Amino acid sequence: MKKFLTLFLTFTMVFTLASCTSKAPETLIEETKPKEQIEEIIEEVIPEEIEVKAGVFWYDFSDAFLSTVRDALNSELDALGIQYTNYDAASTQARQNVQIESAIANGVNLLIVNIVDTAAIDAAQNITDIARVADVPVIFFNREVDDSVINSYENACFVGTRAAEAGEAQGIMIGKYIAENYDDIDLNCDGYISYIYLVGEIGCYYSDATIDVNLEDHPYYAAFTSSQTNVATRLLNITTPKIELICSEAPDVRSMSVIPYCNAVLTMANKPELTYYDANNTDKYQPSNWSKTTAFEIMETALSTNPMDGDAPIEVVIANNDDAALGCVEALNNKGWNTGEGNTIPVFGVDYTADAAAAIEEGKMVGSILQSATGMAETIADLVENVMNGEHVFDGAVEVFNVDEDANKIRVPYEIKMKEEN
Repeated sequence: MKKFLTLFLTFTMVFTLASCTSKAPETLIEETKPKEQIEEIIEEVIPEEIEVKAGVFWYDFSDAFLSTVRDALNSELDALGIQYTNYDAASTQARQNVQIESAIANGVNLLIVNIVDTAAIDAAQNITDIARVADVPVIFFNREVDDSVINSYENACFVGTRAAEAGEAQGIMIGKYIAENYDDIDLNCDGYISYIYLVGEIGCYYSDATIDVNLEDHPYYAAFTSSQTNVATRLLNITTPKIELICSEAPDVRSMSVIPYCNAVLTMANKPELTYYDANNTDKYQPSNWSKTTAFEIMETALSTNPMDGDAPIEVVIANNDDAALGCVEALNNKGWNTGEGNTIPVFGVDYTADAAAAIEEGKMVGSILQSATGMAETIADLVENVMNGEHVFDGAVEVFNVDEDANKIRVPYEIKMKEEN
């Protein structure tokens, strides 16, 4: 758009000058040669369009949320009319590395990478170095890479969400729901809410992250509570002790944000903090590796030790993704719970996949956090279009998107999703 505006103004200037001169038309044409000048201006103002051949590298085709991103991104890239190929790393970083090197050798001139290994900087840095040597732009997306990696190459950037936001939004959603329905959720009437928590994966690049819980002016808290009626109005600032997340030993900061934010909302409502169903589990979480099957198995085991009709039932299910939440729902279904009718406990997820949206509507889940697949795909497509137009991959991004201060990273916002009241 800026180029065409510049071109229009240039045309106007040239012809205005031509109309204002007192020289004879023959002399004017001979001396100014506006046609030749305009052709030169077009070449300077509008760079030659580049034939883009993109490689889109996915950490695992089986990931439910990323399947929705892939469908959306395929549509966007088809609309742009570029050549592209999708690659499945099947959760193996070494395989993804080989795929990228092979793609570049076969003429790919744009890398769009959903990296496998987020536990260390080396994997993303290696891909960035490969892109630099080949002189091709690289757009990382969805799975976080370190700022230092992005800053190491001028043609590298990232599109994704702020890791902690999903956890903060989910914690606020859960805390408010429990506070408003406390007596109904407290199945054994002991005054406490027992929960099970399924995190995504163990290992992250956050080696020293601090979680500060602050509800005052928090965007998700403000947006969520302003449209609700039964909520305490007093805001509470709580700063938790510093939590150090050690790679390969802890889940990421998104996972670690959920319970502190939930407990902050409960404290504000004068309710006790959540208690983990298994007192022997000092971590107070179990990794599901984003897998519905793994989550189903974990939940089945938990229900065998803490049956729903026993003295210490599980009263809330929290999962870092919808597939894991739905795996827990299936295990509950086998016990006659969360079928959409009758006995139900709150189940919460993240991603707001189509299956989760249906489960929420049917009353099998309470809520999820929307991570917009369409928004992510559209943002990536805008950057691809820059490359097509011969511009820098990140050109104009700061003016249009929510961009980090310290690196070329675009943040796509989340949204709390629950069943709408009739």
